[in-house]
Amino acid sequence: MSSANSYPPGAARRCNTVSRSAHCVRPQGRLGSGARVDDKLQEIEHKFDRLTADLGDPEVLADPARIKTLMKERSQLEPLVEAFRDFKRVRDELRQHEALLEDADADMRQMARDELPQLKGRLADLEG
Repeated sequence: MSSANSYPPGAARRCNTVSRSAHCVRPQGRLGSGARVDDKLQEIEHKFDRLTADLGDPEVLADPARIKTLMKERSQLEPLVEAFRDFKRVRDELRQHEALLEDADADMRQMARDELPQLKGRLADLEG
């Protein structure tokens, strides 16, 4: 996949105009369901990780032109990957807190109830 096709359709334009904010996590429109968006973002995250690993490869380090190409591609993906990772972290926290609503301990249930609105708000902002 070339760097021009590294982002899901519509996401590159949106991420570039939001100037590295987390609001490019959930591109709207052409990709369809949320599961498909997550799958595409997961692919981009894996590509980012491969680029990071490649930049530590001695053969790559011996080739300045290759380093430049990989660094440029990685830097284009970085804001999207960081936002996607933040989204996954908040989504996981939200799920954990929702599970705590069933906890036997009343204090744990109350803590979860108190924190859920903030987590839902953060998730909504990231889906933006």
